[in-house]
Amino acid sequence: MPDSGNRRLRRTLWGIALSEAQRRLREQEEQSALELRQLREAIDQVKAEEADLQAQCAALEEQVRDARTRLEQLRTGLDRHQAMAPIQELVLAREIADLEEEHARRMAALRAEQERIRAEIAERRASLHRWVQNLLASVAERGTR
Repeated sequence: MPDSGNRRLRRTLWGIALSEAQRRLREQEEQSALELRQLREAIDQVKAEEADLQAQCAALEEQVRDARTRLEQLRTGLDRHQAMAPIQELVLAREIADLEEEHARRMAALRAEQERIRAEIAERRASLHRWVQNLLASVAERGTR
């Protein structure tokens, strides 16, 4: 049993009794296990956050691609519109000229109709005036007989 005495001596040399040393080791083991669990949970949380961020990045990349596609479509449409603008301008100018001609023609016709009506009114007035003059002359003739 000289061996067991040697162990007791080593334990006491450190200044800690075996039961105290075992207790401290168990506490350290428990503390280490707790810290290891917390580290694993933190790693799992970071991995979950990383996966969420990767999903968000993928969604943003898709949005950027969609926006680029839409922008290109708008640019293409704008280019087409700008190319067609001179043609549309010519078409509208022709339509305006046609409408102005139609307006001028209708105004001339309206003025002609007004002149015709004025002439007819003047003719009827003259005819009515002649009739009234003849009537007055006839009445005056009968009054003198």
